[in-house]
Amino acid sequence: AAGLPEYAGLQIAKPRRVLLAQLEVKGKKFRKRMKLIMDSMGLCAHDLGDRLQIINARGCMGSEPLGRMDLIAAQARKMNAELVVLDPLYKVVVGSESDVEVMQPVIAKFDEVIHETGAALLYVAHAAKGNSCDKDVLDLVVGSGALVRDADSIIAIRPHLRSTAENTLSVLSFVLRNDSSPLDYTVAFKDCVFERTSDEPLLNSSDNKKSKHLASIKTQHEIAREAG
Repeated sequence: AAGLPEYAGLQIAKPRRVLLAQLEVKGKKFRKRMKLIMDSMGLCAHDLGDRLQIINARGCMGSEPLGRMDLIAAQARKMNAELVVLDPLYKVVVGSESDVEVMQPVIAKFDEVIHETGAALLYVAHAAKGNSCDKDVLDLVVGSGALVRDADSIIAIRPHLRSTAENTLSVLSFVLRNDSSPLDYTVAFKDCVFERTSDEPLLNSSDNKKSKHLASIKTQHEIAREAG
């Protein structure tokens, strides 16, 4: 929405009109988070203009959340949104995300929102249980594979092998339906902002952790041998 030329290594061609429907965090806490993000990025309200609108809807989706999507779509049309962000996905799902029959109406509603608003739709999905770094990107999302097959683009954020509490690193991976997928790269997360780094994109996978452990043992042996 601010139209910065780059964020987290992703090139941004121009400012876009964005509607963010955040369904997970209480409004007061989310406002504090947004202030932290804007301060970290050196942004003020003037930089956003009227291009960003936020719907804080935690606890407001009711027992039939797909029906509430019509209200989100109406607001998107009203502001001429170019991008609608839904965070998180599970808040609009009633039933098991692994059930294709449950997910098909969700996908149909998403298509309806895209058709009616003319906007792109981005939704935030949580990873399934287990080590996400040991899985293919297409196997990461919780539940039915119908979601993955329906998506035009997927961006996966997974732990980096060398991430620490002081230096939180992640690996970004991409799958694009209509274009060649970019290579993985590393980002650092600080003050709620991602920045691309030059670190090698090493996933915190079981194989990489084993290799790291063996390398550490080798180094210790070398130190001991040199000391002897």
